Amino acid sequence: MDVAVCEAGFEPHIKYFAHTINLATQAGLGVVRVARLLGRVRRVTAFFHQSSTAATVLKSKQKLQQLPPHKLIMDVTTRWNSSLDMLVRYLEQQAALTSPEIRQNARNIDTLDTCDIVNAEFLVKLLNPLKTATTVLCEEKRPTVSLIVPLKNMIEQNMAPNDSDSPTVADTKRAILSNISGRYSGDVYNYLLESTALDPRFQSLPQLDCIQREAVFQRIQKRVEQLQQNQPTDEKSMERKEEASVHCSTHGARGLLKLKAELSQTRNLLPRRQHLRIC
Repeated sequence: MDVAVCEAGFEPHIKYFAHTINLATQAGLGVVRVARLLGRVRRVTAFFHQSSTAATVLKSKQKLQQLPPHKLIMDVTTRWNSSLDMLVRYLEQQAALTSPEIRQNARNIDTLDTCDIVNAEFLVKLLNPLKTATTVLCEEKRPTVSLIVPLKNMIEQNMAPNDSDSPTVADTKRAILSNISGRYSGDVYNYLLESTALDPRFQSLPQLDCIQREAVFQRIQKRVEQLQQNQPTDEKSMERKEEASVHCSTHGARGLLKLKAELSQTRNLLPRRQHLRIC
């Protein structure tokens, strides 16, 4: 994809930040202690999903202890936020799950001990900022690149090591921070800073010091001056489009042009509601 973007002249290549968050979080969930904890919660959840007797006992305990009558959630490995939801639901129903009657009916599973419960609670707090960042991106109908730097900075601050962290939390933070900190560097990062500075919501750039902030606005000013001095005429614009077309053909884009031509012919043969949208 990097080569395709470079050859097409669409630089810089800004990778989808929600996917970057997913990769970083998956790295954190892959820590041995975390993976073992999630595995134990999955086994408990699977037991109550498969046993109608255990599910009935759980409902009675929920009613007795005035807990929400919710079912346990089984996560999906390809969706990290489902693992967070699974932990949250387990902690919500913890009082019912640790009752003697439940333990008696579920001898073949290991419920979480006190240390596991503490680690699960810390993991929920740790993963919440990542869920917030993902939610912000998903709720935007047209998410802009100006969101990347503020959200990335927020995640890095929450993943900073703390002396009070347990070994499990410290390893998880380290894995997430190591995965995400090296992304969007060099020219791409400078481009994102400039985009962020042009967004009224984030133009103060609080994550930078005065010197760095001034450098960003100076680069923006230079870009504006260059645009004002080098505004192409209509003829020059047409020449550039022709050059781009020749460049694409030289690098093997004939197949794409042929495909568009075939789609155009097909479009004329289809009913109005079945017309293909050719980008």
